[in-house]
Amino acid sequence: MLLYKPPNWLELRSSIFATTALVATAGVAAADVSVSANGYMGVRNDDRAVAADNEVQFVSRFRVAFSASGETDTGLSFGGSIRADNAVGGAAGTAGSVFISGAFGKLTMGDVDSAHKAATGNVAGVGYTGLSDRNEVGHIGGGDDEGLLYSYTIEGLSVYLSAGQPNAASANNEVGFGASYTMSGFTIAAGMAEDGTSEQTSVALRGSFAGITLAAVMVDNNDVMAIDDEIAFSATYAVNDALSLTAFTREVDVRVGTDLTYTGIGAAYNLGGGASLRAGYVDGGVDGQKLNSWDLGVTFSF
Repeated sequence: MLLYKPPNWLELRSSIFATTALVATAGVAAADVSVSANGYMGVRNDDRAVAADNEVQFVSRFRVAFSASGETDTGLSFGGSIRADNAVGGAAGTAGSVFISGAFGKLTMGDVDSAHKAATGNVAGVGYTGLSDRNEVGHIGGGDDEGLLYSYTIEGLSVYLSAGQPNAASANNEVGFGASYTMSGFTIAAGMAEDGTSEQTSVALRGSFAGITLAAVMVDNNDVMAIDDEIAFSATYAVNDALSLTAFTREVDVRVGTDLTYTGIGAAYNLGGGASLRAGYVDGGVDGQKLNSWDLGVTFSF
């Protein structure tokens, strides 16, 4: 004779809670959300051709960034990142980025570099503020419009394809290609891009030996653009585990007018714990009325 046995509600409730916790934990394990931050503080000076009262300034900044990643049941990885101050642009696809990757490579959309910039990049800069980024050459693409970047890496070879926003202004609808190959600590890279009115090619060489890191980047433009070509070099010497010294030069060949030359020197000292003491000086060029700049400050990474 079978007798009815009422359920043990305490055991049933514990089982439900355990199952719920397991599902929640599985969801957390499948995704990773993180917060990072960086900042700097110090003093900067910009000498000008005319008298100005604000040549010496206090300059500080603090930024917070969010990143998230996950994985599908089939092994595809996906994720994205955005700075807090770019949240509005992130909602419109013009800031931050999202990606999906797998055996086919990596596909990224949002505020992304053009393919040839991703391949050839820039030489090293100086200063805690970047001092107007005089070390950076003028790659086509990577503007404020949403873009697409595809990358694939096998062994030491990386290839890149990019497209700007279709039907946008010519400066933002570029298409590009880039490739780089790394062997024995040295990388050679090349790329090209065009936006319907302008064409550009770029090449780069970089490598490290005996504590010295060298980089050289050149871009060549067609005759539609105001700048004919640019070439930049940089060298960074690691004096020890904490101290490094950097120097760069960049030549800008202008089709009409005066050619520009920028040179910079700087030093960085790792204080540990994500803090570094940095100083830099950049001279040359004609950018508005700035003739030379220097800065001294501390950078933070959290």
